[in-house]
Amino acid sequence: MLTTKFAAVLVFVTASFLWTTTFWYCKTHFYRDPGSAFYDEGRAFTRFYSSVRENQANVFLEVPAGLTKASKSASLCASFQSLAILSALEGLSLQERADIYVSAFIAYTIPEEHPSWHNKTLHGLLDDFHSYNSSSTQLETIQVYEKTHNYERKGVSDYIYGLEHCLNETQAPWIAMFEDDIIFADGWLAYTLSTLADFEAKIKSKTSGPHELLFLRLFNQERTIN
Repeated sequence: MLTTKFAAVLVFVTASFLWTTTFWYCKTHFYRDPGSAFYDEGRAFTRFYSSVRENQANVFLEVPAGLTKASKSASLCASFQSLAILSALEGLSLQERADIYVSAFIAYTIPEEHPSWHNKTLHGLLDDFHSYNSSSTQLETIQVYEKTHNYERKGVSDYIYGLEHCLNETQAPWIAMFEDDIIFADGWLAYTLSTLADFEAKIKSKTSGPHELLFLRLFNQERTIN
């Protein structure tokens, strides 16, 4: 009888320990996952690694380490519709920097009003720093979007403008569009180009099915997961 009770207590204690440990693990590891039952909105957006990368980017701006510009055979044209660019450049080797054409698009109809337009250091780091073509027939339409705060329509126009600029100014086989305030992880370019190379290899080896890629999302958040 005593042995049976002891066994029951042991099972209960063990089960309680395992349940508590599992609960603790899930609560401390899955709080950032919006699809998890342990998602904690109050802690999900706490910045850890992002703060480290942001500090590294700020140091990089002060001492840009003599990076070169893109070569004529760059693999990727990166069009930025924000100025969250420094973390994308920080940590790149000279070979990696030569393999990416970095274009910053100031989406102001009067670009001189943007504080970064006059930043000579930033100009020196990029391959291209541009705004709207003043002779463009679309400029008046975009000015209307600005005045009426129609950011949805203006955002589409900005995206198209940045995409066309990469197509017209470079021979890069791939174009990446970046917007909003994003922080790049160290090694992002190597991972991206490696993935694209794997994709190209798979496409070349396929005998049937689709042989082209139109769109690939690099960054996901809870608003884009369904």
